[in-house]
Amino acid sequence: MSNKIRVGVVGGGIGKLHCDGYALLPDMFELVGFCDLDETRRESFKQNFGFSFVTDSYDALCARDDIDVINICTPPFLHFAQIEQALRAGKNVICEKPLVGSLKQIEHLRGVCTETGQHIMPVYQYRYGHGFKKFMFLKESGIMGRPFMANVEIAWQRGPEYFAVPWRGKMATHIGGCLVDQSIHMHDMVQLAMGHVRKVNARTRTLVNDVETEDCAAVILEMENDSLVSESISLGAVEEKTRLKFMFENMTVLTDHNRPYKPQDEPWLFVPKDDKTANKMEYLLREFRPGYSGFAGLFEDYFIAIQDNKPLPVTLEDAYSSIELVTAMYASAHKERAVTLPLKGDDEYFDGWYKEAI
Repeated sequence: MSNKIRVGVVGGGIGKLHCDGYALLPDMFELVGFCDLDETRRESFKQNFGFSFVTDSYDALCARDDIDVINICTPPFLHFAQIEQALRAGKNVICEKPLVGSLKQIEHLRGVCTETGQHIMPVYQYRYGHGFKKFMFLKESGIMGRPFMANVEIAWQRGPEYFAVPWRGKMATHIGGCLVDQSIHMHDMVQLAMGHVRKVNARTRTLVNDVETEDCAAVILEMENDSLVSESISLGAVEEKTRLKFMFENMTVLTDHNRPYKPQDEPWLFVPKDDKTANKMEYLLREFRPGYSGFAGLFEDYFIAIQDNKPLPVTLEDAYSSIELVTAMYASAHKERAVTLPLKGDDEYFDGWYKEAI
């Protein structure tokens, strides 16, 4: 009997990259069912990835007995209902970012997981970029010392063609703008690298496009360990770049390439404070084994966790932390003042940052 995990995928946009990841792991996963409203896309996925079943009905996908996990790659406003439906159909769930649009929804889904015995793995594949993995490998060794400061610069271009897709640019369907769609992975990387956030101060603007969602943002994070993080995000950059820079007691680390959509990948530049630190870094890196990058790395770790009955590589708590930070950013921007974490259940933004009255 095969121990492969049998996968159903819904949504063929970013879903194609997910399927590319699964295709690198044929001994671990079997692609069984694919759901998309576009007939041409369904046939293409069937031919290219070997799906035995394709459909335009999410109900039909969830009803199949030969699927273990539903991988959700649909627009953000569909996630919450689709996750719950899959869980109640006896399927585990892997879901794209943002998982949902509020802390209240995550709490609800946590209860559904307890009730059904199923689980959810949020998707944060940037953790598996080889540059970022090398950084975390060194950080976890203790070589870097105390964190001081991090800078994140996201300078991308998103114009009318991008927002011509009907669900984009609207808070109710896109869930958020550049604070979510273009930078949620950077928020995740920052928290892994710098620790928990204590206080958030954010300002947002819609300057580039005629849309409801923000397309420019500036954020200052005060961390629990007293380090600081600055984030600058714009969708109006003429020259697209993404830069990450981390300053620690014994080392400065920064992205060292010009690939705006893959800042997590090599090469990264590691600048040690002195020869002693440099020699220790060189020694440690002899043991560094990056494994697969991106989605394949995440899915491989997911398979191993399931087989060995260990914690998932990305958890619902990770999604909660990510959504809590984004919620605090919007709350700070709306109120034009700093917001302290954690957010409590009676906070006015606990059930979502999109308020028609705001």
